[in-house]
Amino acid sequence: MRERTVTPRTASGASLFLMELLIAILVFSLSAAICVQLFVRAHTLSEESRATQNAVLWSGSVSSCFQAAGGSLEDTAVLLQGLEGAPACRLEEENLALSFDDGETGWVPAAPGEGEYRLVLSLDSREENVVSAQLTVTDGDGETLYAHPVSVLTPEEVAP
Repeated sequence: MRERTVTPRTASGASLFLMELLIAILVFSLSAAICVQLFVRAHTLSEESRATQNAVLWSGSVSSCFQAAGGSLEDTAVLLQGLEGAPACRLEEENLALSFDDGETGWVPAAPGEGEYRLVLSLDSREENVVSAQLTVTDGDGETLYAHPVSVLTPEEVAP
């Protein structure tokens, strides 16, 4: 009779295939997690950029109206009401405030003091024939999106 020799079992091809498959799934999962984080960050940057772009756009409009009004907040409010899509202005002592919400194509007017974004034009000083103001745009958290000074040279009174 012939003797049977028992040989130790080596790893079969199936178990090596399963190990390789698990490693591939692990690598794919890590790659997917990184990609999702990148997409979320890209979306966040896009939203921040859009908000900053709208802040700069409306700041330019308000600055131009303030300069055209000769440094008068009341006249600036009247000029702003003539703009298409302009929000209601609220005069508060030495401040002019506008409120906006985020819309499909940009900022849309909101009720005074109730919007997601707030633009405030604050008078700093009136010296001789120069009116200085500070324009600030903030988001709902109070974080400043954009700010810049505005100065208007008012004409000197001409003596008769």
